[in-house]
Amino acid sequence: MVTAIARVLALAGAAVLALATPSLAHGPTRQKAVERIEINASPERLDIHGPLIRSAKAKGAKFVINTDAHHPKHFYNMRYGIVTARRGWLEAGDVINTLPRDEFLKAIQRT
Repeated sequence: MVTAIARVLALAGAAVLALATPSLAHGPTRQKAVERIEINASPERLDIHGPLIRSAKAKGAKFVINTDAHHPKHFYNMRYGIVTARRGWLEAGDVINTLPRDEFLKAIQRT
């Protein structure tokens, strides 16, 4: 599924390495290609929980918090994504869209 953040990155000409459903980052099914995991901040889509985030972080995953905004007021949902990230003990450096601009652009480049 193409998420709003992936569309924004694609429009900006950036390479999207991987945005995945949470189940791909957990247990033996985690694929090496999954480098970024989406935390969807929409109240209807809070489908990733703290223990799953901690498990993915321990395996080296980085995260993107996405509001899944379809209306300007939906950007206020970001707070739910931040709370979810905190429940997974994430810090700012674990979430690529909290990085300073130059670091963010470097993080989304294909190597």
